[in-house]
Amino acid sequence: MELDELKQKWDLLSQEVEKQKIINNKLLDNVINQKIKNLNTYSFIGCILYAAIIPVLFMVAQYKHIQGSVICVGIISMFILFLWEVYNIYLLSKTKSYKNDLISAEKSVIKYKQSKIWSYYAGFVFSVMVISWFFFSFYQYLIQTNRLLTSIMLFICLVALAIWEFKWDIGRVKELKKSIDELKEFELE
Repeated sequence: MELDELKQKWDLLSQEVEKQKIINNKLLDNVINQKIKNLNTYSFIGCILYAAIIPVLFMVAQYKHIQGSVICVGIISMFILFLWEVYNIYLLSKTKSYKNDLISAEKSVIKYKQSKIWSYYAGFVFSVMVISWFFFSFYQYLIQTNRLLTSIMLFICLVALAIWEFKWDIGRVKELKKSIDELKEFELE
Protein backbone atom coordinates (compact mmCIF):
# COMPACT_ATOMS: atom_id res chain seq x y z
CA MET A 1 0.00 0.00 0.00
CA GLU A 2 2.78 2.42 0.77
CA LEU A 3 4.34 1.95 -2.64
CA ASP A 4 1.07 2.82 -4.40
CA GLU A 5 0.66 5.93 -2.25
CA LEU A 6 4.22 7.01 -3.02
CA LYS A 7 3.61 6.50 -6.76
CA GLN A 8 0.44 8.60 -6.60
CA LYS A 9 2.21 11.37 -4.69
CA TRP A 10 5.10 11.20 -7.12
CA ASP A 11 2.71 11.48 -10.06
CA LEU A 12 0.96 14.45 -8.44
CA LEU A 13 4.27 16.18 -7.82
CA SER A 14 5.38 15.48 -11.40
CA GLN A 15 2.15 16.98 -12.73
CA GLU A 16 2.59 20.02 -10.49
CA VAL A 17 6.18 20.50 -11.70
CA GLU A 18 5.00 20.29 -15.32
CA LYS A 19 2.27 22.87 -14.64
CA GLN A 20 4.87 25.18 -13.07
CA LYS A 21 7.16 24.75 -16.07
CA ILE A 22 4.31 25.67 -18.42
CA ILE A 23 3.42 28.71 -16.29
CA ASN A 24 7.07 29.86 -16.13
CA ASN A 25 7.44 29.35 -19.87
CA LYS A 26 4.34 31.47 -20.52
CA LEU A 27 5.56 34.17 -18.15
CA LEU A 28 8.95 34.36 -19.87
CA ASP A 29 7.20 34.35 -23.23
CA ASN A 30 5.01 37.27 -22.12
CA VAL A 31 8.05 39.19 -20.88
CA ILE A 32 9.84 38.70 -24.21
CA ASN A 33 6.76 39.70 -26.21
CA GLN A 34 6.31 42.84 -24.09
CA LYS A 35 9.94 43.85 -24.62
CA ILE A 36 9.63 43.25 -28.35
CA LYS A 37 6.41 45.29 -28.41
CA ASN A 38 8.12 48.19 -26.60
CA LEU A 39 11.08 48.18 -29.01
CA ASN A 40 8.71 47.91 -31.96
CA THR A 41 6.68 50.87 -30.72
CA TYR A 42 9.86 52.86 -30.31
CA SER A 43 10.96 52.04 -33.87
CA PHE A 44 7.49 52.88 -35.18
CA ILE A 45 7.65 56.30 -33.50
CA GLY A 46 11.05 56.78 -35.16
CA CYS A 47 9.46 56.03 -38.55
CA ILE A 48 6.72 58.57 -37.92
CA LEU A 49 9.24 61.23 -36.88
CA TYR A 50 11.43 60.68 -39.93
CA ALA A 51 8.39 60.76 -42.20
CA ALA A 52 7.15 63.96 -40.50
CA ILE A 53 10.51 65.71 -40.87
CA ILE A 54 10.46 65.40 -44.67
CA PRO A 55 7.54 67.83 -45.25
CA VAL A 56 8.98 70.15 -42.59
CA LEU A 57 12.22 70.30 -44.59
CA PHE A 58 10.23 71.24 -47.69
CA MET A 59 8.45 74.03 -45.80
CA VAL A 60 11.70 75.34 -44.30
CA ALA A 61 13.31 75.36 -47.74
CA GLN A 62 10.48 77.43 -49.20
CA TYR A 63 10.22 79.80 -46.24
CA LYS A 64 13.93 80.42 -45.63
CA HIS A 65 15.09 80.09 -49.25
CA ILE A 66 17.77 77.55 -48.35
CA GLN A 67 19.82 75.98 -51.12
CA GLY A 68 18.16 73.05 -52.82
CA SER A 69 21.18 70.77 -52.42
CA VAL A 70 21.12 71.17 -48.63
CA ILE A 71 17.43 70.30 -48.45
CA CYS A 72 17.93 67.37 -50.85
CA VAL A 73 20.64 65.94 -48.59
CA GLY A 74 18.33 66.36 -45.59
CA ILE A 75 15.36 64.74 -47.32
CA ILE A 76 17.43 61.85 -48.65
CA SER A 77 18.94 61.33 -45.20
CA MET A 78 15.52 61.30 -43.54
CA PHE A 79 14.25 58.86 -46.17
CA ILE A 80 17.24 56.56 -45.59
CA LEU A 81 16.70 56.72 -41.81
CA PHE A 82 13.00 56.01 -42.37
CA LEU A 83 13.85 52.90 -44.41
CA TRP A 84 16.38 51.88 -41.76
CA GLU A 85 13.68 51.99 -39.07
CA VAL A 86 11.34 49.98 -41.32
CA TYR A 87 14.11 47.37 -41.56
CA ASN A 88 14.42 47.40 -37.75
CA ILE A 89 10.67 46.84 -37.44
CA TYR A 90 11.01 43.93 -39.86
CA LEU A 91 13.78 42.41 -37.70
CA LEU A 92 11.63 42.77 -34.61
CA SER A 93 8.66 41.18 -36.35
CA LYS A 94 10.88 38.18 -37.14
CA THR A 95 11.84 38.03 -33.47
CA LYS A 96 8.21 38.22 -32.41
CA SER A 97 7.33 35.04 -34.29
CA TYR A 98 9.97 32.93 -32.59
CA LYS A 99 7.58 30.45 -30.99
CA ASN A 100 9.52 27.30 -31.86
CA ASP A 101 12.92 28.66 -32.81
CA LEU A 102 14.76 30.66 -30.16
CA ILE A 103 18.03 30.52 -32.12
CA SER A 104 16.57 32.50 -35.05
CA ALA A 105 14.97 34.91 -32.57
CA GLU A 106 18.35 35.47 -30.97
CA LYS A 107 19.93 36.02 -34.39
CA SER A 108 17.25 38.59 -35.22
CA VAL A 109 17.90 40.41 -31.94
CA ILE A 110 21.63 40.48 -32.69
CA LYS A 111 20.94 41.84 -36.20
CA TYR A 112 18.58 44.42 -34.71
CA LYS A 113 21.22 45.51 -32.20
CA GLN A 114 23.87 45.81 -34.93
CA SER A 115 21.45 47.75 -37.11
CA LYS A 116 20.67 50.16 -34.28
CA ILE A 117 24.36 50.67 -33.52
CA TRP A 118 25.10 51.44 -37.17
CA SER A 119 22.11 53.78 -37.37
CA TYR A 120 23.40 55.72 -34.37
CA TYR A 121 26.87 55.93 -35.93
CA ALA A 122 25.36 57.14 -39.20
CA GLY A 123 23.19 59.61 -37.31
CA PHE A 124 26.21 60.90 -35.42
CA VAL A 125 28.22 61.43 -38.63
CA PHE A 126 25.23 63.12 -40.29
CA SER A 127 24.68 65.32 -37.24
CA VAL A 128 28.31 66.44 -37.22
CA MET A 129 27.98 67.34 -40.90
CA VAL A 130 24.75 69.29 -40.28
CA ILE A 131 26.17 71.08 -37.24
CA SER A 132 29.31 72.00 -39.17
CA TRP A 133 27.27 73.29 -42.08
CA PHE A 134 25.03 75.24 -39.70
CA PHE A 135 27.91 77.00 -37.96
CA PHE A 136 29.77 77.76 -41.19
CA SER A 137 26.63 79.05 -42.90
CA PHE A 138 25.21 81.08 -40.04
CA TYR A 139 28.31 82.06 -38.08
CA GLN A 140 28.04 85.79 -38.82
CA TYR A 141 24.32 85.83 -38.00
CA LEU A 142 24.91 83.96 -34.74
CA ILE A 143 27.66 86.40 -33.72
CA GLN A 144 25.58 89.47 -34.61
CA THR A 145 22.54 88.28 -32.66
CA ASN A 146 24.57 86.90 -29.71
CA ARG A 147 23.15 83.42 -30.26
CA LEU A 148 26.38 81.55 -30.84
CA LEU A 149 26.68 80.33 -27.24
CA THR A 150 22.99 79.41 -27.14
CA SER A 151 23.35 77.40 -30.36
CA ILE A 152 26.44 75.61 -29.06
CA MET A 153 24.66 74.75 -25.81
CA LEU A 154 21.61 73.52 -27.73
CA PHE A 155 23.74 71.24 -29.90
CA ILE A 156 25.62 69.93 -26.84
CA CYS A 157 22.29 69.14 -25.16
CA LEU A 158 21.07 67.37 -28.31
CA VAL A 159 24.26 65.28 -28.47
CA ALA A 160 23.90 64.38 -24.77
CA LEU A 161 20.26 63.42 -25.39
CA ALA A 162 21.29 61.26 -28.36
CA ILE A 163 23.96 59.49 -26.29
CA TRP A 164 21.45 58.85 -23.50
CA GLU A 165 18.91 57.55 -26.02
CA PHE A 166 21.56 55.28 -27.57
CA LYS A 167 22.44 53.77 -24.20
CA TRP A 168 18.78 53.38 -23.29
CA ASP A 169 17.93 51.70 -26.60
CA ILE A 170 20.89 49.32 -26.51
CA GLY A 171 20.07 48.53 -22.87
CA ARG A 172 16.55 47.51 -23.94
CA VAL A 173 18.00 45.24 -26.62
CA LYS A 174 20.37 43.66 -24.08
CA GLU A 175 17.43 43.02 -21.75
CA LEU A 176 15.55 41.33 -24.60
CA LYS A 177 18.54 39.15 -25.44
CA LYS A 178 18.94 38.24 -21.76
CA SER A 179 15.27 37.21 -21.60
CA ILE A 180 15.67 35.03 -24.69
CA ASP A 181 18.76 33.44 -23.14
CA GLU A 182 16.79 32.74 -19.96
CA LEU A 183 14.01 31.15 -21.98
CA LYS A 184 16.56 29.01 -23.81
CA GLU A 185 18.04 27.86 -20.50
CA PHE A 186 14.57 27.16 -19.14
CA GLU A 187 13.69 25.02 -22.15
CA LEU A 188 16.90 23.05 -21.78
CA GLU A 189 15.96 22.02 -18.22
